[in-house]
Amino acid sequence: ITTGENKKTKIINSEEAEIEILQNSNLKLNDITAYENIFELKNGSIKFNTKMSYVEYSVEEGIKYKIMTSLATIETFNSNFYFAYFNKSGFSFEVKFGWVSLKPINSNSLIYCAGGYIINYDPATVILIPYRKKSSIDFISAVQKFAKFPEDEEAFNFIIRNAKEYDSLTLWHLLNNSDPTRQKLIIDKLDLLLLLDLKSETKNGASFSPEAKQNLLKFIRSMVVMRE
Repeated sequence: ITTGENKKTKIINSEEAEIEILQNSNLKLNDITAYENIFELKNGSIKFNTKMSYVEYSVEEGIKYKIMTSLATIETFNSNFYFAYFNKSGFSFEVKFGWVSLKPINSNSLIYCAGGYIINYDPATVILIPYRKKSSIDFISAVQKFAKFPEDEEAFNFIIRNAKEYDSLTLWHLLNNSDPTRQKLIIDKLDLLLLLDLKSETKNGASFSPEAKQNLLKFIRSMVVMRE
């Protein structure tokens, strides 16, 4: 489906997912199976929406939706998001509700974005870090700066000092992109915000296994982000 300068198209499939293809966009349906629907966004912008689920704590439910671009692949079960893809020059990604994973093509890491969070990417971006739309302008600027200059101590320290409880998803992604010294600071902040004891459980970050990080992510998802 290709849209022109003054044209938008809306498609609805049998699994109650609705995709609005905005102006100057090109969306291709690659495959539909009993388990997933795969689309390819060649350029442009889409608004994606599935019927809202009230089972907020379910990790996997319904059909998996996958939207592929040349920069990243988006996967979700139940969500509402806006995705603007600027060919190879970058993208803008805003989640209204639900839980979405984004996998950059040239990386093995998964980025997680939830309702109320945004990700912006351009060629200068080194690491992808979601930030909450309601965060202060200064906090968002610090996150965007750190995404482009991960060695910037000023930006990192500003994020740590000013993060609120609902910024915990941003802190989790920082944890995955930090050395042991920074990890200790992030763990202290998460313990303070979420009333956890990660410092003791992980021996101050020394034994922070991939499984422990995933468990922390599940906690953030179920107890913090999804309830906002």
